[in-house]
Amino acid sequence: LVFFRQNEAARVRARLDELAQALEVHGPDQSFVLRAARIRQTVHEVVDKRASLQIADLTDGKPDRTTLIELAGQAPSVYSQARIDLGDLTIELDQAETSAHVHGTVTFTGRRHGGADERDLRAVSIRLDKIDGDWRVVSLAAAAPGETRAPE
Repeated sequence: LVFFRQNEAARVRARLDELAQALEVHGPDQSFVLRAARIRQTVHEVVDKRASLQIADLTDGKPDRTTLIELAGQAPSVYSQARIDLGDLTIELDQAETSAHVHGTVTFTGRRHGGADERDLRAVSIRLDKIDGDWRVVSLAAAAPGETRAPE
């Protein structure tokens, strides 16, 4: 049982890593068209179409995965490089291993055009459900910088 739970937790982590990597900005040589296609494809694969996203100071109203795609698409206009480090997240699976609650701190590092570096730590709370055999994000909440807990 422990072996299978670890495998499911590893699958959850892999899905989140996949999403974080798709949102990164890799410099001015990166093709806008290829990046946009990668973001759209990955977000559609990893984030459920009914997902609820709440990112303090970046989203308002009732954002969904389209909002995430739009935010990620705008990143290269502000940042020449950007990375999301998921660090040590805690992954808690339900008994049936069909739902996972993930929480911890995510670190965003970026270099603005013109050279100013930024580092932003945010507490996150993410829920993934196993839908048609794949782990998909169904809710994601990120606190404002400096807050220690993400909204539930």
